[in-house]
Amino acid sequence: LSFGRNNHLNRIAIQDAHGITLLVQLLNTTESFEIQELVTGVFWNLSSSDTLKIHILKQALEPLVKNIIIPQSGWKESLGITFDELSYSSNCNISWTTVFRNATGCLKNLSSAGMEGRTMLRLCSGLVDSLLWTVRSAQGKNDVDNKAVENAVCILRNLSYRLEAEVAPDIKYGQS
Repeated sequence: LSFGRNNHLNRIAIQDAHGITLLVQLLNTTESFEIQELVTGVFWNLSSSDTLKIHILKQALEPLVKNIIIPQSGWKESLGITFDELSYSSNCNISWTTVFRNATGCLKNLSSAGMEGRTMLRLCSGLVDSLLWTVRSAQGKNDVDNKAVENAVCILRNLSYRLEAEVAPDIKYGQS
């Protein structure tokens, strides 16, 4: 229903039927990999609609990051390890799932939602750290040629767009 360029009206119909809200509820309550894969796949499809990007960000960003991106990236805030200190060889057991690929694909689309969307993504706790962890981990295990890593790099690139103009200096340089 929501896959492909010619299904814009179907994507809008899904939103009008409270589909985004229901998908978020499902993502928050399921532990089933298959359900997570389907939900994140639908979010990736829906996120290609410019009309829906902000709606998805407002409702699904936190659950996607908290339930999928952070845990499946391998990054843990509690590690207390800087990227410079990280031994990437110890991180080689990470393998990114279809769920992770779908979630990063969705966030890649959402990262082009203009200044409002970039701001929401930049402020999402743990997102940038887990994406950086993903990229560095992929380098450490020589696995940079996959869609999840490509998505992570694209998100980071899009979040750096107009950074100088959009973010206050005290926030940019960690002075807040």
